[in-house]
Amino acid sequence: MTNTRLLGTFIVAAAVAIAASTTHAMTATVDFESLAPGTQFGGPPLPNAPGDLAFVENGIGVHVDNFTLGGFVGFNNVEIGGFTDPDFPTTPATINNLRLDFDISGLGPVTGAAFDYVDYGGDENLVINGTVLELPDFGSAPPIVAGVNVSVVPPAVGTPGTVSLAGPITSLAIGGQELGIDDVRFRVVPEPTTIALASAAAVACLTCRRHRAE
Repeated sequence: MTNTRLLGTFIVAAAVAIAASTTHAMTATVDFESLAPGTQFGGPPLPNAPGDLAFVENGIGVHVDNFTLGGFVGFNNVEIGGFTDPDFPTTPATINNLRLDFDISGLGPVTGAAFDYVDYGGDENLVINGTVLELPDFGSAPPIVAGVNVSVVPPAVGTPGTVSLAGPITSLAIGGQELGIDDVRFRVVPEPTTIALASAAAVACLTCRRHRAE
């Protein structure tokens, strides 16, 4: 009987711990490490069309789409690695007149995001919650876009920088003309149902143990 009570106490404590841990945000990251360096997506002679799904990494679908700048529309390519590779500690994506759209609809509530970049020239696209920004550089982004706070560590040309976003994010896209990006990370808060299921599973286990002991 004593062992049963101790086990019950342990399981209840585990249920509380599971519920508490799942309330903390997690991070889902696209770091391009699942793809071989040299892999390319984009327009001719590559087979993709704007909007195509290029790959999926950590539950995030990455689509290729048009880069826009005023009346100009570009759809060239993105290469895993590429000429910006030496500027990053791990393999980046080098973007040439193209945009990457990150499908985060399957993650749950996203409360922030960040990515590292190196700008070698040209302009950038940053699309937050459907609001399209056409920027000479990320450092010129406004401080708030579509209800999301934007913070940029603007580097010199050819040196690393970081864009950080804080606020509810439903969609994000990043594009450029001579741009390297890496570690596109999303801060995800688990749905309440996840917490409830974790707690329910632990309580069910406790109930089962009690019945066996009787």
